[in-house]
Formats: sequence, C-alpha cells, structure tokens
Amino acid sequence: MFIEKYMNVKSVSDINVTEVFEEVMSLAAKNHVSMPGRFTMLARSLTTLEGVIERLCPDLNIFDILYDKLKARARQNMNIPRELLEKGQELVKAGKKAARIPLLASEVLEGMVKGKTKVRFELSGYEEPLNRIFHFLRYTVLTLVALVLFIGSCILCTTDFKPILPNGVPLLAVAGIVFSIALAIFSIKKLK
Repeated sequence: MFIEKYMNVKSVSDINVTEVFEEVMSLAAKNHVSMPGRFTMLARSLTTLEGVIERLCPDLNIFDILYDKLKARARQNMNIPRELLEKGQELVKAGKKAARIPLLASEVLEGMVKGKTKVRFELSGYEEPLNRIFHFLRYTVLTLVALVLFIGSCILCTTDFKPILPNGVPLLAVAGIVFSIALAIFSIKKLK
C-alpha cells in the first residue's frame, strides 16, 4: 500500500515529507526493522527545513533546490573518459580470464581421467560445535560412570564385605553410593 500510494506521484513537491517519514517509521516498527541514525536525522532535518521554508516562503520548493544541487554534484564528480577507460580495462581483464576457462577445464578433466587430480578442502568454523559436542559427551560419560558406580555399590550392599557399619552395610558400598550421587549431580550440572 505504501509503494502504491507514492508510485504515481508526478512531482516530489506533492509529497508531504513529514507524513512519509511517519509512515516509514511505523512500517519499520511493525516489521521489527531498526532505521539507521543517519536516515532519521536526514528525515528530521528535511521535515524541519520544509516547515520553516513553508512558513517563510511558500512558493519555494526545497526539493527542486536539492535536486538541482545533487545533479550538479553528480556532473562535477563524473569523468566520462576515465569511467570508460576503467570499464574497458575491466572488460579486457574479464575477457582474458574467460579465454583461459576452456584450457583450465581441459586440464582438470585430463587430471581426473588420469587419476592425478587432488582436491583439498579446508573446513572452518567447526571448532565451536565440536567443543560443545565434546563437552556434552564428556559429562554424559561421567553421568553413565556415576550410574554404573551406583548400581555396583547397591549390589555391594548385599554382600558381607568388611569393614561393615553398625547397621550391617559395607563401608565401601556406602562410600560408593555417596560418591556416585555426588558425581551424577556434578555431571548433570555441567551438562546444562
């Protein structure tokens, strides 16, 4: 709707800058787009300038002045012979590179047929995911070790392994259970 509204405008003077600025800002806010500070400063400056000029000299059109100024600056900065020379040089370089494509393709195909082609891959950006996987695996294995130690200690409780506590449970079994629970808690906390 915004584009349709301003697509058929014949002259820049028909546009109310304040209204356009408000519409752009509301569209940006609705779509979670943050506008750069330069844009907002330019729009505010143009709005203020337009309001002041409208009161002081209603016949003066600020956009005509800006358009003429920008057109003059573009003419001043444009050097057609230099631009043509640079584009011509780029075209010649591209032509030279394009001429080498069939030769390079032929060499690659020959190397593939003879089995002499070497392909070298270089991976990057894999360190962080691998570190996370190793971290997860390390503490998952520690949790499994704690589980096995707990089960083993529980089985040890049914034996007559000496020394025995006053309630008849082997001391080694109690130590194993306490250690396995502490190890499991430590491992699970580190997994988070």
